[in-house]
Amino acid sequence: MLTLRSEQLRVLDAHRQDAFLSELEGHLQRHFPAFVAMQPRESLRESLRKAVEAATSVGLETRGDVSVYVNLCAVLGWDFAAEPQSAWLDALLRDASVPSASHRLQLGVQELKRRLALEAQQREARHRFESSNDTERP
Repeated sequence: MLTLRSEQLRVLDAHRQDAFLSELEGHLQRHFPAFVAMQPRESLRESLRKAVEAATSVGLETRGDVSVYVNLCAVLGWDFAAEPQSAWLDALLRDASVPSASHRLQLGVQELKRRLALEAQQREARHRFESSNDTERP
């Protein structure tokens, strides 16, 4: 029978965490290369570590959910929870009236997609408005 001491378990856990952080880093490099390019690798690793801690602090437990949380960071910024324009998302992720953290995350992603689509429509409408005003001037 194999017996692992607590120190050995900590080393194994640290190795798993480092491997997961490497996976997240690769994911960001593939899907959000401009975001990754904005910071040095050491800083990226530390930001990922903090994002994983933040994700677990709102109750997210699965690798998939934590990865989605990191995607939110790539879209909104590492400190999106502290930013006034995304305070709604942090409040939703912490809303205990929705018992599942995973479900809160899904609701947040859906709402963010809706808001981003609305912003894109508004930008397009402004562009069309400005373009039509430019062509009507003598």
